[in-house]
Amino acid sequence: MARIPIYTSQVGIRAPSVSQIRTPTETTDQQMLQGGINSFVNAAERLSQQQRAVKNTQYMTDFVNSQTALSQSLNEAQQKSRTGIDYIPATQEIFKQHQQQFFDNHPDLSESEKQDYTLRWAQLQGQTENQAINWGQNQAKQISVANLNDSASAVGNAILQDPNSAKALAVAHLQAIDQSDLDPATKAEIASRSRNMWALSAAQYGIQKDAQHVIDQHGAFQAAQTAGAGDGSAMPSGSPSTLATRNNNPLNIRFNQKNDWAGKGGDNGTGFEQFDTPDHGLRAGIKLIRNHINNGNDTISSLINKWAPAGDNNDPVQYAQSVSQQTGIPVDAKLNPNDPQQMTAVAKAMARQEGYGAPVSDSQLNRAWSSQNDPNQLAPGVPWGQLTPQQTNSVINQAQAKVDQQNTQRRLLMQDQMKNDTALIEAGNPVTNPISHEQWMSTAPHDATPEELTILDKQYQQYALLNQLQPIYSDINSKSAGEGLSAVQSIRPAGNEDDFGFRQQRYQQAVQKYQQVIGAREKDPGGWLAQNSPQVQAAYQAYQQDPSQGAQLAQAIMVDKSRLGIKSKDVLPDALADGILQEIDTSKEQSVTAIQNIAGQFGPYADQVMQQVQKKAGPVLQVVMATDNPRSANTLWQNRNVKTGDIKDAINTDNKGASDNADSEWASQSKDFATTMVNQPGGVGVWNNFNEQGRRLTYLNIQKGMSPGDAAKQAYQDVLGSQYQTQGSWRLPVKYGLDMSDVRDGANHYLENLKADQIMPLQGDPRLGDEVNRQQSLSRIRDSAEWVTNADETGLLLTLNGLVVNGSNGAPITANFSDLSKAGQQNRGVLNSVGKFFSSPTRFDASKGGMTPERALFGDNFQQGVQR
Repeated sequence: MARIPIYTSQVGIRAPSVSQIRTPTETTDQQMLQGGINSFVNAAERLSQQQRAVKNTQYMTDFVNSQTALSQSLNEAQQKSRTGIDYIPATQEIFKQHQQQFFDNHPDLSESEKQDYTLRWAQLQGQTENQAINWGQNQAKQISVANLNDSASAVGNAILQDPNSAKALAVAHLQAIDQSDLDPATKAEIASRSRNMWALSAAQYGIQKDAQHVIDQHGAFQAAQTAGAGDGSAMPSGSPSTLATRNNNPLNIRFNQKNDWAGKGGDNGTGFEQFDTPDHGLRAGIKLIRNHINNGNDTISSLINKWAPAGDNNDPVQYAQSVSQQTGIPVDAKLNPNDPQQMTAVAKAMARQEGYGAPVSDSQLNRAWSSQNDPNQLAPGVPWGQLTPQQTNSVINQAQAKVDQQNTQRRLLMQDQMKNDTALIEAGNPVTNPISHEQWMSTAPHDATPEELTILDKQYQQYALLNQLQPIYSDINSKSAGEGLSAVQSIRPAGNEDDFGFRQQRYQQAVQKYQQVIGAREKDPGGWLAQNSPQVQAAYQAYQQDPSQGAQLAQAIMVDKSRLGIKSKDVLPDALADGILQEIDTSKEQSVTAIQNIAGQFGPYADQVMQQVQKKAGPVLQVVMATDNPRSANTLWQNRNVKTGDIKDAINTDNKGASDNADSEWASQSKDFATTMVNQPGGVGVWNNFNEQGRRLTYLNIQKGMSPGDAAKQAYQDVLGSQYQTQGSWRLPVKYGLDMSDVRDGANHYLENLKADQIMPLQGDPRLGDEVNRQQSLSRIRDSAEWVTNADETGLLLTLNGLVVNGSNGAPITANFSDLSKAGQQNRGVLNSVGKFFSSPTRFDASKGGMTPERALFGDNFQQGVQR
């Protein structure tokens, strides 16, 4: 069989270099066999390589998984770390565990593979330990910063509760920062942030404690900056003339470690105390001043010699004179350490002398004084230098809002006080502690517009005007109308005053008050006195508890009415009179006797009381209360609900036209009395009531079987005739027991002797002089004037053509019945004298010359009677 030659190599030529050329040296079969063997060997080698690759891949996968598990374990260790530093050794232990676990899980690693993975773990260990150290240190720093921040917050919360007790906590916190392992920059940042937080807390506490104090503190801080202070955190330094301002030590108190002043700062090296706020410094200064005074240095001269002795390079003489001039207190005058006004004035003057550059307000001085025994009243110092400008503005805005809110509340309280003061003044009582203009205006909002300030000022001026009228109002309320008017006229401006407008307003207000009081007195005297008279108030309260005290109440009112010259005839307060009306039972079973029993509560004043109630009552009750005859009064009262038309129909049924006859007979009987009523001012309405009830009583008498004439005669006698005598245009109550003729002669005598200067001239020719007009008026009065009974039926009132005639004082001309009777007895007319002669026996006394026939017949006034 032919053999194909096999070449193992062959040399040929290639472009880049010489290459072997295979030449056939074996047969084809050999070649095929050898090829098969080579293929098997190659396949086995490839399989082995593939198996090693799989193992290597598995090793690497396990290594990666070990790294992941390591990372997870490290994360868990971070979560468990308390200090951050403890994480570093924990990381080393965790790493060893995971490395050992990897090798334990792969015992089949070849030496070369072990070396390879050992190198890999070593590289990972370096990375892990570096990361652990960085994380642990950072975590330790964060924990330290967080702890310090929490500590700062706790101090801030303590400041919100009690700034004084929080001072020690703040010092300890700053020491903790300084002693920490933090880097200097972080320490400074934490300390600055802490101080800022505390400054805000102090400001918030101060706003709630005393917002105005916070605002004043900021003003003092600005003054200190102007004087050359730093940012507010550095220790004060500079010339002595500015130390008082920088140290918040207005009186330059010397530093003494033993003196534990409220608000005291540390030793700043200046030799003078440093205080949290100027108010704390003022408080300490006033306290020290009072201590010196109590120890014998009780004049300005001795106090200043103690405070600023010449041995310390001071001029105590000039110092004392300056304080004396500013306070108005002589240098050798005794000082009173318990006088707040004096002590604060001295402290303010000394602060100025000591070179304190910030203004000292009254509110600061008041706070310094009021906190003498309780320094906790003062708001803590706000370290303004620790706040940003934005924070400072926010604090000031909050403080201003708080002050405005407090001022609004104060203004509301002042308005209530103004109302109370006004009520006191209106009642004529003194106001012991009036609101000052400064107090009132201090309640204005800090950003009040000029218009708002003007409104507030006007409100106060009204109040001040009323305060100035206290004595006038007191006279108006507590004295008679004439005395009150004199008090009002005493402040009437002449017209040439510089402040005429103000005076005129004050006068007009006094006039208005006078008219109001007099009007109220006359309208309801009992009610007004019950509010304004202590005696009447007490009597009224006693009456309300015991109605049997009615006479004492009426007497108290009558006494004050007389004292004050009240003209109204009413006695009881209107409200009480209304109550009596309600008390009167309107049932048909109620008799007039019950009404009279109610009147009996007021004893001798029952008539005046019932007259007042009568004016308020209806027609029936008015007539019943004025009727003395019980029979007729009960008849009217028990039939008060029966209509007049029904009564007329009843009598007309029995006798047609009886009611018309009754009306005619009643009119005839009552015509003289009616004349006295219709001529009396306001009498028409009263007469209408009596006329109506008189006609009804006439009808009722007819029902009892009387004739119209007898019925009308009986009705008139029961209701009016038995109680009054009539004389032309006037009537005289029988109850006074006076002689009608004497009263008539007295009235004639009064009119005949009336003088021109006793009357107010009537309206006449304006071209005539006053004297001529008076004489003409007097002539008209004498010729045509009429007397009418006055409203309370105690006397006569002079009228002309239905109009009241007034006297020269402007008051109506009236005359009491009793006075007229006395005048009539002394000036009887002829007929009256003759009548008296025949009605009384004449006794002859020879020892006194006896009586002439004329005297025996006409009396001593015979000639006077003839002349008439």
